[in-house]
Amino acid sequence: MPFDALHLRIMSQEFCAILNSGRIDKITAPNFFSVRFAIFANGKTHGLVINASPDKAHMRLTDGLRVELPSTSVFVAHLKKHILKGVISKIECVDNERIIKLYIDTKNDLLQEKKFILVAELTGKHSNMMLLTGELKISESLKHIPLDVSTVRQILPGIKYTDPPTQDKISIFDKLALTKILSGFTGNSQNELAIFLKDKLLGLAPKTITEFCARSFKVLLKKENATTLANKLHATANNFVANLEPCFSINSDNKPTDFYASKFVSISDKTTKTNLVNNAIDAVYGYSEITSIRLAYERKITQNTKQALSRAQKRLSTLIERQNDAFNLEKDRICGELIVSNLYKIKPLDTSLICDNFYVTPPIPITIKFDDGMSAKKMAEKYFKAYQKKKKTLVAIEPQIADTQKEVDYLKSILDCVNIAETKNDLDEIFEELVAGGFVKSEKIKAKKSKSKIKTEKEERLANVSRQDFLGYTILTGKNNLQNDGLIRYCSPNDMWFHPQEFRGAHTVVLNPKKTALPDKLIREAAKINAHYSKAKNSTSIPIDYTYLKFVLRPRGAPLGKVIYTNQKTIFIDVD
Repeated sequence: MPFDALHLRIMSQEFCAILNSGRIDKITAPNFFSVRFAIFANGKTHGLVINASPDKAHMRLTDGLRVELPSTSVFVAHLKKHILKGVISKIECVDNERIIKLYIDTKNDLLQEKKFILVAELTGKHSNMMLLTGELKISESLKHIPLDVSTVRQILPGIKYTDPPTQDKISIFDKLALTKILSGFTGNSQNELAIFLKDKLLGLAPKTITEFCARSFKVLLKKENATTLANKLHATANNFVANLEPCFSINSDNKPTDFYASKFVSISDKTTKTNLVNNAIDAVYGYSEITSIRLAYERKITQNTKQALSRAQKRLSTLIERQNDAFNLEKDRICGELIVSNLYKIKPLDTSLICDNFYVTPPIPITIKFDDGMSAKKMAEKYFKAYQKKKKTLVAIEPQIADTQKEVDYLKSILDCVNIAETKNDLDEIFEELVAGGFVKSEKIKAKKSKSKIKTEKEERLANVSRQDFLGYTILTGKNNLQNDGLIRYCSPNDMWFHPQEFRGAHTVVLNPKKTALPDKLIREAAKINAHYSKAKNSTSIPIDYTYLKFVLRPRGAPLGKVIYTNQKTIFIDVD
């Protein structure tokens, strides 16, 4: 992405128009590298995000997703202490550098006026944020750079702020310096010129340099002198800045992928226009932020579910082991009875009993050893007690194994739901389901809603299901157990229900308000959708059962999404 000094300079002008004299009402942390400011300006609250991560350093205005860290970083706490409720008096961009400064006027606890400067250095792997005092001393920074890390420039509280070291490069807007540099160019193509200028132009991303070369020249350069080359590049850069057409490119899935202050002729991607460069940047980074947060959320849910599944499987293994051990209860009873029936043979100092086992035909010799210091009578009692204990264990452990096996199957179905979740709302429902089941602890305290805003349970359960229209019918598909349960509860008895026959998967329902027979084409389409959301979606000839919803029942006490059904038919589907 060409987030270079040129784009930042253009954006700083947009920031000045929107945020000038704005009041900082709130400071939060979307993640460790980012700080989000809620700034009230021109009668509206704006979200300003500054990201100083090594790979996605940027700055933008946004009204999008707002996520905060559970615990605030030291830097954010420092910002809250010193500049919260402060007013932005000026926004300044350092020429040809990816550095922007926000001048903030505020008051301390004694109502004395204080001045601070928030500096955002968005310079790739060296990106950082600093709060400077009016005397240009570093009050605090996001990253501390001590002497043992860098001997060139230290960033620590109390140190005088200095600009980053200058680079041995020139500005494309400096025609004389550009002419001098180009006197050493000996190539004859756009590509060669772009490569030549890559390490010589200040504040421009390689993509932007390639674009300026493409706008200035044809595929092959004529044998032009340095002055002509410089004039064309200089004119192109000025024309680019003077005629902005902000846009962002989108891929085949209509997902934003890149942003431009004006459409690049050097790219062929489909683009969408915006009214501000900031809006184009917000579309790309906002989508990236949502995607990264969603993936982190998905990993967290998956990890918690796998941990719960591992515990359940370990508990199941232990129960099965105990059950297998209890199956030999008859051996304990037989040993006890053989000891009792042969007491007359046993002498006080005997440590074992050798006798015929008359419980098998023909009887065979058996040796029963006694524990050290234990008499034959006590040994018989021990065997009888072990027999009774194992007998009770078999009775008690069978339902425990069944319940634990249900828990294992249920948690596996949760993992399947995570795999087919499409939105954060889907993941929220899965997380709520895990909380309700006691598998994870709730991290949120839900605010009470006013009666006018409370949705009905039906609306909440069916709000996030997948909806598709086909042949005038509506096809609903649940992507997790909460949604599946909502379909079973709140759809009508004459709606048609679909589910994979031999695999865990989503529930699909075709709404049938007219209570008529459904077309075969519709049934096949609904079955395809259902197969797509099943664990077997990459298989061939997937059997999908379908029946009317009145024949589908969730047994009492069964986990969400677990049903029994009758009167079904089966259709075999290959997912396209």
